[in-house]
Amino acid sequence: MRPVMRLVMCPLALATIAWSSAASAEVSSWVFVGGGANWLSERASGYEMAPSMQIDVGMGSPPSRSFVVGMLGRTITNFGRGTDLALALRGTTGGFSRGGYGVAVDLGMYRRWWGMGSWGPIGSLHLGGPYGLQLTGNVEIGTQEHRTFGVLFGVDLLRLTVHRPAHDKWWMNPRPSWR
Repeated sequence: MRPVMRLVMCPLALATIAWSSAASAEVSSWVFVGGGANWLSERASGYEMAPSMQIDVGMGSPPSRSFVVGMLGRTITNFGRGTDLALALRGTTGGFSRGGYGVAVDLGMYRRWWGMGSWGPIGSLHLGGPYGLQLTGNVEIGTQEHRTFGVLFGVDLLRLTVHRPAHDKWWMNPRPSWR
């Protein structure tokens, strides 16, 4: 390229890169923390109950839609035993993702390194209430004839604080000054 063209093109390229308009990317996001009980069985033996805690972190398509899809990571700690890790796809109703009433379904895979070890499919059904309150049922069916069933109750912290336009009349979200 000729030196004169470089003098013209470089500032033009830098100006193009530096200029941007206001961005408005809105995604659904979930940060759920809950507790309850899991019933665990190894090698088709009897079920043992274990107190448990679940943490979900994920994001998906815009919450303004009537159906939202996304992905999440999950830890399920069975106290006194160990922690299962999972990755799942999530489908929710718009009401669920906006912090109101709704339903979510997760399907994915889990891995257990403790005990006899196991991996396999995991499925969850979530009933969502106002302000991020959530009742969750889980099923894990894994290798080594592992079976886990759980029921948890907790709160989705982002549906409580950020994603709650269903309840803006009662508890307003602050609007940034740049909007």
